[in-house]
Amino acid sequence: VDLSKPNSKWFWINWDMDPAFNDRDRIKLGKPERELWEQETMELTQSEGVPHQRLFAQLLADDPEYRKYFLRMLMDLLNHRINQKYLQSRVDYYQALAKSYGKGPMAFFPKLRDFLKYRPEFLRQSVLQHLKLKKRTFECVLFGPKNIKYTIDGYPADGDYRGVYFEGEEISITIPEESRQRFSHWLINGEKSTELPLRMPVTAAMNIKFVGKQEDAAGAAND
Repeated sequence: VDLSKPNSKWFWINWDMDPAFNDRDRIKLGKPERELWEQETMELTQSEGVPHQRLFAQLLADDPEYRKYFLRMLMDLLNHRINQKYLQSRVDYYQALAKSYGKGPMAFFPKLRDFLKYRPEFLRQSVLQHLKLKKRTFECVLFGPKNIKYTIDGYPADGDYRGVYFEGEEISITIPEESRQRFSHWLINGEKSTELPLRMPVTAAMNIKFVGKQEDAAGAAND
């Protein structure tokens, strides 16, 4: 909480990571060989005793607009809020903290890293299977100068952004006015586009490169 600001709110919550390296239910469920990141996801919405879970499950089942909203929210959270860069940075922080207190050995940290690496895609596929959607997922990678402040899907991003999109969802990329004088075009899987802001549906994996005017001029001179 930023107490220097009026009406401040909690902006991150650290959660209990025990399930990331202790799958207590795998034997009971008859799945002794499953990986840690393959623990239940959408199955947990079927609990009869928790009202908000029943409401969530009913909205997903009955409301197409809510399903659309949920898929986009899930995708954006995994790409922009709890993405790999953020998750691995938290593991780095807690591992360094544990070392500073003389804790060791810390064999659970590699397990935790694997859980956080593979869990997001497992979650995406579980959601698609639960909703009976025949969609694929595609990775989109941006290559661009680090000193430009990009906005991707409405979120601040760096020049080494990578995100995973449900098939047909839109990716949008823009840059601030002060950086537009440097912009020449994008190369999207080798194809040139001058659209700015860039908005397009994701129907395949995409490599998106920012090409500046100086780089474009140098390339033309070498042709």
